[in-house]
Amino acid sequence: MTYEELRSESFTNQGFTINYKIGGEGHPLLFLHGFPDFSYSWRYQVPAFAKNYQLILPDLRGYNQNSKPPQLKYYGLDSLKDDIIGLLDHLQIEKATIVAHDWGGGTAWVLAAKHPDRLHKLIIMNMPHVDEFRKQIFSNFQQFKRSWYALAFQIPFLPELFFHQNPGWFFKTVFEKRSTRPEHFCTKDLEMYKAAFPDIQTWRATLNYYRAFFRYPYQPRPLPKIEVPCGMIWGSKDHALGKELASASQGYCNHFLGIKYIEDASHWLQHEYPEEVNGHLDYFLSL
Repeated sequence: MTYEELRSESFTNQGFTINYKIGGEGHPLLFLHGFPDFSYSWRYQVPAFAKNYQLILPDLRGYNQNSKPPQLKYYGLDSLKDDIIGLLDHLQIEKATIVAHDWGGGTAWVLAAKHPDRLHKLIIMNMPHVDEFRKQIFSNFQQFKRSWYALAFQIPFLPELFFHQNPGWFFKTVFEKRSTRPEHFCTKDLEMYKAAFPDIQTWRATLNYYRAFFRYPYQPRPLPKIEVPCGMIWGSKDHALGKELASASQGYCNHFLGIKYIEDASHWLQHEYPEEVNGHLDYFLSL
């Protein structure tokens, strides 16, 4: 099964429409993307896991054709994780294993901490535990410098206006110039991403994740310890997140399964090294 062969479905949670892809049979495996991605982020994982798992690939709130509420509070991690709980309820799934990257990872950390009864296992890719990220961005000058863009995104209106007017430049810069394997982002891929960000409302909604993280932070802080089994996969050449954030994140987990580093991968590891990522996913899923 390929990404294109997955079924497209949708549901409504708290008045917001969420679209998702679904296919395959078996234990539910839920993939959560980050910025500036959408469900297409997992196109290389679908063929590897559809035979043995029910794959569920939502577009997160505000992305692609999903609802884009104007109020900033609806992009806080506490609110975002409710969409995932709503999706599980809609599909009548009691527990799922979650694979999550970037802001999908941030959402998954909060979900796992506050609703451990809904997860079998958690696998995080290039997103530190959110408590650790909050600590490091203000106490680690190197990480503060790496996160300059997240601080720049706090400026209202101008970032989304610039990206909306220059989508080709944006996606080539983010996916090609920041990647260790730019050849893995073909012209078709870039066109898919441009189509998923069709208007300034989409850019504003997705940038609001960065704004709400500081202005509508999750509660409580610190979060409860992660009780579900948790593993991490980390691209070591991430320009935005230091490798030390990965190792520090294990201290927030009571059943930590380990970290698998891909030394030559950037932040976009599932695109660049799909075979290695899929192998590590297989390893954690087998434990």
